[in-house]
Amino acid sequence: YEKAFINLKLDTVVQPDELNEWYEKLKDDSPLEKDVFELFFIKIKKDAPDLDQARKWILKPKSDEDLRKLEGYGKEYATSYVMDNGMWYEQENMLKNFPINESDISSLSASKKFREFKTDDGFWFIRIADMLKKGQPAPLEFIQDKIVKLIIEKRRLQLVEKVYDKIYQDGVKTKSFDLYVK
Repeated sequence: YEKAFINLKLDTVVQPDELNEWYEKLKDDSPLEKDVFELFFIKIKKDAPDLDQARKWILKPKSDEDLRKLEGYGKEYATSYVMDNGMWYEQENMLKNFPINESDISSLSASKKFREFKTDDGFWFIRIADMLKKGQPAPLEFIQDKIVKLIIEKRRLQLVEKVYDKIYQDGVKTKSFDLYVK
């Protein structure tokens, strides 16, 4: 009964401000175990129309309008893309999930620009925007799930304590319980 009641009453929505506040407190306690890279990418189907125009929008955008056009193009012709907020990857995951090698990672890290990679099923445009070294604080995205679990567990414990305190206070008021001490 207690578990069901707690699950019913527990607020599991974590607001961005609260998440960021906890991250600031905990980030130094979560150093990276490996180097990580912030990636932006778009994978375009090989039969997508106007690929030359899309290349211009990706490699040399001239305006916000180009970026809006790219967004629309990506929604229609890309099989996957991350263009607004980068995603953090460990090197081994990049090598596994993208058509790049260690040398590509080095050159992409240095240039910070998009580069095109052709595969059998399409065209990848990849950019490494940032890199964090082993031992540095992990980016929020890497420890977000852990922080959310901590926040929710703290709330759960507070709720349990509140429920038991209420039961105790009600019992004291009505004198409806006995206290046994060993």
